[in-house]
Amino acid sequence: MKAMTDPALLDETKKKRLEADPSSGDEVEALAKESMSQPPEIIENMKKLLG
Repeated sequence: MKAMTDPALLDETKKKRLEADPSSGDEVEALAKESMSQPPEIIENMKKLLG
């Protein structure tokens, strides 16, 4: 998470009123697993919505 100490990045997020709150690899993996464990009809609907 070296980027989180980059003053230019932090300044840019502040200017754009964004939050710099990174997720860990474990958190991203858990979210991906949860997303992919949805019923097939939900996944198909999301594919249509996201293009």
